[in-house]
Amino acid sequence: MLKSSPPMKHHKSNFVRSLDVGLWCRPSFTTQSPFLGTLFGFNSACLSGECSYDVGRRASTLVGILDCDADSTVQDIRVVCADPSASCEHLFQGGAVGTIVRLPENCTTMPFARRFYTRGASTNVKGISLDTNFSAIDVSQNGNVTRRTVGIEDNITSFNHTQTSDVATITFDNQTILLDTTAPAISVGGDSATGDIQIAVTPHVDITIQYGVGAAGTIVPPKLTEFGLVTYVNGKLDGTLQLNTNVSGTFTTGSIPLFQIGIPGLDIPGILKIGPTFQINAKATATVDVGVGLDVGFDFSADNLELYFPPKSIYSSGTSRMDRTVSTAQVNLLGPPDVASNSTLTLDLIPGISFGINALDGISAASVNLNLDNFIEVDLVLDNDGSSVVASNATSDSTGSAVAGSVNVEGGFNVVASADASLFGLLDDSESVTLFSKTFELYHDDF
Repeated sequence: MLKSSPPMKHHKSNFVRSLDVGLWCRPSFTTQSPFLGTLFGFNSACLSGECSYDVGRRASTLVGILDCDADSTVQDIRVVCADPSASCEHLFQGGAVGTIVRLPENCTTMPFARRFYTRGASTNVKGISLDTNFSAIDVSQNGNVTRRTVGIEDNITSFNHTQTSDVATITFDNQTILLDTTAPAISVGGDSATGDIQIAVTPHVDITIQYGVGAAGTIVPPKLTEFGLVTYVNGKLDGTLQLNTNVSGTFTTGSIPLFQIGIPGLDIPGILKIGPTFQINAKATATVDVGVGLDVGFDFSADNLELYFPPKSIYSSGTSRMDRTVSTAQVNLLGPPDVASNSTLTLDLIPGISFGINALDGISAASVNLNLDNFIEVDLVLDNDGSSVVASNATSDSTGSAVAGSVNVEGGFNVVASADASLFGLLDDSESVTLFSKTFELYHDDF
């Protein structure tokens, strides 16, 4: 809803007219609406684009509204002027089409509407068609909607609104084969594979997401002057990554979607609609030698991750941050005892949130994407020197000739935000912005 200020005396506004039930068709009247304009009762009809009133007095003629729909922004209503002698005909003089009306709370989902059609001007019952297509108003005809009080002028249709979503809980647990030589889309360093390779991931996601949005601007002219999005994430991402191969080479899977689900949206009627979607994508790259097998367990958890976009919005309370993160990994080596290898396996497991944004009934739209990239890189060096070793944490499923070497697992967490449109010039759609980044060593073992 548009923010209001206390009722003021000597309130002046151009072509904003009030349809509040219970307002009086007399020169002076009392109203609970601080956005009152020129529809009802002044000393003369308000036809010049500027009117004034004093609060504190009321007259005796009631104007009523019929057929209002509290859940609609596009509707036909009827206005009843109970006393024709009260000079209510000026409601239709001077061009009623294109004016803004102030509506009562039970008559629409937002406080303002545009009149785009009128009928019955010569009767006591007036028909008015309303919508929120404010961009169709010709401001060159009447000028912007302004309010002047004791020398101060501002736009009466300005707004500054914030809203926060409910908490959404998301869980996911499923094994996905990311790469298999039988898959038709496999890329093997430009060459055909001569053996078999399989990369599989089994992620388990258990997180909560909450987000808030802030928007400021004007309805006439329709424009956002400020926009901000804050996202709160808590939870855990763990699972296993498995590699089995009897082929040498470099392999990549490309980005593979694992899961997608909608998140409940937010609606500031007539001003802003947010429709979010949560998804998880995965991408694996492997440079391996024949006979290498790995089973990698990983665990990422985050407490109170706060993400602000755009970073310098007036709705940001600081830089994006996270209170605490815990990340661990365990590695099992799978394969014959006489293998030698210098291999690397990388997994990017990328939860993401896409926010579809519709501003001012479709006048401008954009999508904001937050990618929460959790990555793991396993570097494995094996040297079959024939000696006997005992592995401490990295284990083999075979016995016999010993293999010396090392395994190192690094991980990280990068949050990157991007937009596909500028949204009244408030977003940069030409580049991505890193909101948060952290890297750490998950596991290391020499054996």
